[in-house]
Amino acid sequence: MNLSPILIIAYNRYEKITQILNILKNVKNLSSIYFKIDGPRNKQDLFKIKNVIRQIKNFKKFTNKKIFIKTEKYNLGLKNNIISGINWAFSKEDKLIILEDDNIFDISFLSFSTKILKLYEKNENIFHINGTNFNTLKVSNDYYFTKLADCVGWATWKRAWIKLEKSFDLNSLMDSYKFNNYYQDKEITNCFCEYLFREINTKSKSGLWSTWWQLSIINNNGICINPSKNLVFHDGYEKKDNPEHFNKLALIKKNYSIENINITKLIKKKINYNYTDDNPHINLIKNIDPCFNIMNKMKWSIKKYFRKSIFSKKFGYTKL
Repeated sequence: MNLSPILIIAYNRYEKITQILNILKNVKNLSSIYFKIDGPRNKQDLFKIKNVIRQIKNFKKFTNKKIFIKTEKYNLGLKNNIISGINWAFSKEDKLIILEDDNIFDISFLSFSTKILKLYEKNENIFHINGTNFNTLKVSNDYYFTKLADCVGWATWKRAWIKLEKSFDLNSLMDSYKFNNYYQDKEITNCFCEYLFREINTKSKSGLWSTWWQLSIINNNGICINPSKNLVFHDGYEKKDNPEHFNKLALIKKNYSIENINITKLIKKKINYNYTDDNPHINLIKNIDPCFNIMNKMKWSIKKYFRKSIFSKKFGYTKL
């Protein structure tokens, strides 16, 4: 089976890109790899980025895979680098497996993603394929349907990505029946509204691209697919990794080790979303996300209450 093309989002971390290239050296049946590298913020970054590019070019010399590299002249920030990188790769491909340079994955993640991309290629209800699994009870060589799009190793189609939302009005969304009933969990819906609030009131480089992608899935009543084993690990939670958004509580995710999945018996299924399948991931979110901090919940409740009066502009319209 020929594996689907891969897009790797990178920046200035030589050790991280070396780590992921060492995994890819052992991957067979892979034809194309795209590397999207953000531009420097300063002269020190420029030196580090040159080392990253040098490592990729060395990898290119000793592989028969097609390697495409795009480097930004100026720093876009994580959100814009990822979005522009996906746009760039989809100008050449119809489906992609997407990784960041600090994602460590079992090789079976690539075959799993490729198989699911093929099975659901023409089903426009399916938007996203996860690589992570935070449900320790599910250990079979299988998959299930979810409404949570985790972006630590994932895959999608061009036909889904072109539906990425470019703007929204938060007040209108919060009054929408479809939006409020998507998750079937008021606390998670409330938390996601706060993420959207941040997108309106933050500098573009500090935003979260994944918020816009999850909103796109919600607005299209889309569904995601989750492997029943954890196939990808995010090696970027520590402060020493210089993450864009550090959260000490997220270190608990390091407890979920990488597993191998056998895809030989995977078959296409009728979409059947079971809310209880999402419970372990939802509970994990509630334990680590700052949205669920008591003080934060109190502040957010006040903002919500006055969202159409005192804070009307902060709950208004924004665009990507």
